[in-house]
Amino acid sequence: MKKRSSCQKKFRSKTFPFDQYWNINYTEKYSDGVEKDFKTFIRAKSYDSAKKTLIKKLKKDDPLIKVKAIQGFMFHGNYKIQANRKLSFENWEQIKKASFPNYNNVLFKKEIIRKEGYTNRFNKTDLDHILSIGFKSGKENWSHINRKGKTRALEDRKGMIYKGHWVKWDKEEMNAVKEKMIEALTNNNNVRLKASKEMGISRNLFYSYMKRIYTVDWNKEYPFPKQKPPILPTKIRSSIQKKTMKKLMSNGHIPFSNLTKEQEKRKIENSKKTKAKKRDFFYNEIIPKIKNALPKFNNSRIKTAKYLGLTYSHLCKILVTSKKLYKINWTNEYPTKYSRPQKIKII
Repeated sequence: MKKRSSCQKKFRSKTFPFDQYWNINYTEKYSDGVEKDFKTFIRAKSYDSAKKTLIKKLKKDDPLIKVKAIQGFMFHGNYKIQANRKLSFENWEQIKKASFPNYNNVLFKKEIIRKEGYTNRFNKTDLDHILSIGFKSGKENWSHINRKGKTRALEDRKGMIYKGHWVKWDKEEMNAVKEKMIEALTNNNNVRLKASKEMGISRNLFYSYMKRIYTVDWNKEYPFPKQKPPILPTKIRSSIQKKTMKKLMSNGHIPFSNLTKEQEKRKIENSKKTKAKKRDFFYNEIIPKIKNALPKFNNSRIKTAKYLGLTYSHLCKILVTSKKLYKINWTNEYPTKYSRPQKIKII
């Protein structure tokens, strides 16, 4: 016989055009780990919206609370309560008054006392049985108890190889593997992973060969390459450098005190070059902007400075220095009603 499909399953997947009354059972878990089971009534158009309104209200009352194991049933005309008794008019009135949301904005909920031995409101768990099954560490582990002689202590594996069972490794074969490993390590700057890829074996097998071939001290003769420091952004790097320099100067260190005369000359020349590069970069960007902005404001310097986000004095300084460096006669090319024609002196 085919099982009768529950009407509640249809109700939970349906969205009604008007509000319905839902009987919601749920569990509250508090911050101290205590759990309590409750029952309440929610008024909503669908089961999902009823759950959302319940969680929203409980989280508003207690933000640290956790709501779980929500289960809901919709009240309908054929809904039966105790002893297969249908809902009466008085029951419907009580459900309407006790349902949330309501005029007083109060969630009426009834606590359902959990039975002894139950870890949740559905069933009870046998903790002793749970502890007796599953993974166990140490000597009680299944693989340790039921091993078939395949395992061997790491100290006893030196000069041995596994071929169905542990046997002594042939010296010629071991030396051939050793030479291949040494060649792979020298080719790849002692990086184990790259060396294993070159040999066509896994990294774990490469390490196991290193442990079994005891004639070579791998960590001393073929040490790991020094790790390069991570490349930091310029802002972070400069801030770290400033902090270290402050510490050194607080201890009496004078920066650049150990430089020779030639090193000082190079330092001065390099600083001049960097300043010139920065200056040229700035003026190559700002001069075309000034040339485009001046005609818009009838060659007014004050309005141009505001437009470019500069102060008037800063703009005047740029015009004077660009006149000296790049031979731009701003008064003749972009004259105002107060300016006089000027000539650039060629030295």
